[in-house]
Amino acid sequence: ISFLIVALLSEAIMVLTADFSDLCDVPREITGILVLAIGAQVPDTLESYSMAKCGKANGAMSNAFSSQILNIVGGIALPYFIFSLVTGAELNVNLTHITTMGLALGMLIIALVFMVATGCRWWRCQVVLDRTNGLLLLGLYVVATVGCTVKILLTS
Repeated sequence: ISFLIVALLSEAIMVLTADFSDLCDVPREITGILVLAIGAQVPDTLESYSMAKCGKANGAMSNAFSSQILNIVGGIALPYFIFSLVTGAELNVNLTHITTMGLALGMLIIALVFMVATGCRWWRCQVVLDRTNGLLLLGLYVVATVGCTVKILLTS
């Protein structure tokens, strides 16, 4: 039952965001990046924050990265697979959307490499999160969001 409620609320949010996007004459991709993506990450962010606050840094990092991988696989690949399985039809995806998703995925990989690179200190590899690393990762997020938004605006 709870899965059905989440699915119905997700559909309602998507429809309302699309209507808002059309009303304000903003490309839907931008509202998807700025509204839906941020809203979808609030629970993951709170979970990672509470885990880090309790001293479970490994759990916080695992949650942050694995939730993104699950979003990519479960949120993109699974719906396309089910659609093609049920209808037998192919979906044509605009190349602009693929390059935007590629940019976002590339930034996720850069963040992971950054975490590993800054964590390897002397004789052992241990990721150390401090305010400087947090600000750098936040800056990386802003760069990714602005980059995706500019890419969408330039191609629409």
